[in-house]
Amino acid sequence: MKKNKLAESEKKKPGILKLCLFSLITTVLFFGLIEGALRILPSAYFTMTRSVSDDESDWQKTVLTIGDSFTFGLHLEPSESYPGQLQELLIKNGYQNVRVANAGYPSITPNMIKKQLPKQIKKFEPDLIVLLSGYNIHDGDILEYKDTFGADPADSSLLFRLRVFFLNFKIFRVMDHLVNRYLFPHQGQNEKYKAAMDLFNFMSYQKVNYWSINNLIEAIRQEGIPLILMNYPEVPLPENPCSDREYYYWVFTRYNNCSRITEEDYLFPTGTMKEIAINAIIRHISQTANIPLVDNVQSFRQLKNLENYFIPSDEHPNREGYQIVAENTFTKLRELGFLPQHKPE
Repeated sequence: MKKNKLAESEKKKPGILKLCLFSLITTVLFFGLIEGALRILPSAYFTMTRSVSDDESDWQKTVLTIGDSFTFGLHLEPSESYPGQLQELLIKNGYQNVRVANAGYPSITPNMIKKQLPKQIKKFEPDLIVLLSGYNIHDGDILEYKDTFGADPADSSLLFRLRVFFLNFKIFRVMDHLVNRYLFPHQGQNEKYKAAMDLFNFMSYQKVNYWSINNLIEAIRQEGIPLILMNYPEVPLPENPCSDREYYYWVFTRYNNCSRITEEDYLFPTGTMKEIAINAIIRHISQTANIPLVDNVQSFRQLKNLENYFIPSDEHPNREGYQIVAENTFTKLRELGFLPQHKPE
């Protein structure tokens, strides 16, 4: 009897091993399919545009606007974004053959734009690029910077490197976002910002963005496409212990013990401008690299009741705010001779 039981148990073992192996393969295939879908769908979406004019007109010139949610027109209709309103301005002023392609994408960073740049250029064959980028920073950007210029061991711990490794997988990013958004909402709306602030501080944020914007500009110049830089409209902040102007720093550190930002904490002195760090970086690059600048900072500071040009409780402009950005861009296009001074007949 004992021999029979032993024989039966020996027969069951391969069955259990097969079941475990089958479960493992099924799980890998399941997550692989989800990963594949998450990679294909966002990539297809990124290459889409929010252009006002999508017909097959005989375009003579194309302006490609690239950047983050400020270019995309977050919370608004495509026609209300600054590229959408720029297209409308061009048409109203007789430039029907100039197309504006909106290739903005929320939360994207300069490094991410650089990776997508060849696809965008191949698709639209732009005659001019307008760039508004640098507000966002993600964990991967910081680690890439540290790997390039050398990292303090305390800054690049094994735990952080493992997290960045798993961030290469879309499914992990989705889970990471859901966990931080719904289980730990007190930590802020975007955990990637918080990680940047907690692990690498305000100065590192600036250094990473300065480096990544320059890399993106170099990639654009290698394509031989004329470039215009643009700075960010600045939303007024309420009284807070963190900063008198840095919106993202205030939002993503207000639940922690933030240290007050002073002028000494800026990578580039802002002088009498007192502009936010990313705008100081963009202005510095514009001046040193001799790249034309659409100066939204100056335009918005001349407005009365500035809060009326932004979405309530948000750093993004509303339709009226983006109208000013579109007008500034249109003026710059004419100043540079991209558009003739007279209406085309």
